[in-house]
Amino acid sequence: MSQTRAKVSGKRIGASIFGGVVLCAAAATAWYFWRQPLPAPDAPPSVLAKFASGKQFAEMHYSEQQPYVDVLEHMNIFALKKAADDAQMTMDERIDAIRNVINSRQERVMAEYYQIPAGAQRVAYMDKIIDEIERSPIRPNGTGPTINKVAAAEQKRHDDMTPPGRQMQVMQFYVDMLDRREQRGLKNATSFPKR
Repeated sequence: MSQTRAKVSGKRIGASIFGGVVLCAAAATAWYFWRQPLPAPDAPPSVLAKFASGKQFAEMHYSEQQPYVDVLEHMNIFALKKAADDAQMTMDERIDAIRNVINSRQERVMAEYYQIPAGAQRVAYMDKIIDEIERSPIRPNGTGPTINKVAAAEQKRHDDMTPPGRQMQVMQFYVDMLDRREQRGLKNATSFPKR
């Protein structure tokens, strides 16, 4: 009788351990894939800066990122630095936040630009984008604070991940922008992609 109880107890213990492991694995998997709540776009700047540096932000569609991008892009460089300092962000997190915000903006601008038929409306849209860049605290035109150290490595990483057809669209967009800036008598950027 005691041998039978020992076998049953051993089986129960083994089943309990196995069940506990499976339950823990399921909980860990659910926690990993469960989307964290999004901060409000009017959250403190440190919260937004930290959020923009993360994987959840990077994986969002650019249209979902726009409320955050709009806030971060309109902060001056000192406010951005203070937000990153307050969030105790590492240099890699700061670079990721800048990369994610710039990539989001680029995706939105490209989508809107190529939806407009070639002609006067597209030129007007390009003028609007150029004017926004001129007012932005982070500008790729050599007249404001730049991120040139990140730009070359990020451009290569972005090119490696971008399909060839999309690369051609990006290149054409920048050619169109450089041409329009020249037509308007504006200084052309030194950190735009050179092909």
